[in-house]
Amino acid sequence: MLDLQHLHDLLQPIVGEPLSDIYRSVGQVFEFGEQRPDTNKRGEAITRGDFTLKLIAADWRIVQAGRVILGSSDRTNNESFFHDDEPSDLPFDAEAWRLGREFLGSVEEANLVVEAIEVGPFADVAIQLSNGFKMESFGSSGQDFDLWWFHNRRTDVSCLVSPSGPYIGKHSEREAPKIQPHEE
Repeated sequence: MLDLQHLHDLLQPIVGEPLSDIYRSVGQVFEFGEQRPDTNKRGEAITRGDFTLKLIAADWRIVQAGRVILGSSDRTNNESFFHDDEPSDLPFDAEAWRLGREFLGSVEEANLVVEAIEVGPFADVAIQLSNGFKMESFGSSGQDFDLWWFHNRRTDVSCLVSPSGPYIGKHSEREAPKIQPHEE
């Protein structure tokens, strides 16, 4: 059984922080806080947010006013419908294109701030953002539990949340946890 309050508390430092990047990397990565200079595994200069939430095995969607703006199914072959320079001729697709581009522009400018966080019974995460946006994770087809990794770079604490429980400590999401699951 998950200690939902503990996971909620673990994610609390992102409240008040901007959503500052979204990208794919063996799952979907959402970065929060200030983007700071860093180096990737190949030694290349990059930036990273103060906090990373990587949805390893979970679908996700961005919702505003009850409408899905973007979701995990919006990408095919590393391309997204909103990367095209011009919207579709179909009115519904054109509006989706506009809203998707508007949302991603707000992320690039770090204009969307986290207002609240909820963690559900299957490790599903709901993050309320400013301007009425909400990011939600939910179990993939046939999956009854979200698998995700969270890293707080300010405290250098990471948490891998899986069906066997959360593993909290200092480790990479690629490493097998070297610590015991959090005790309830």
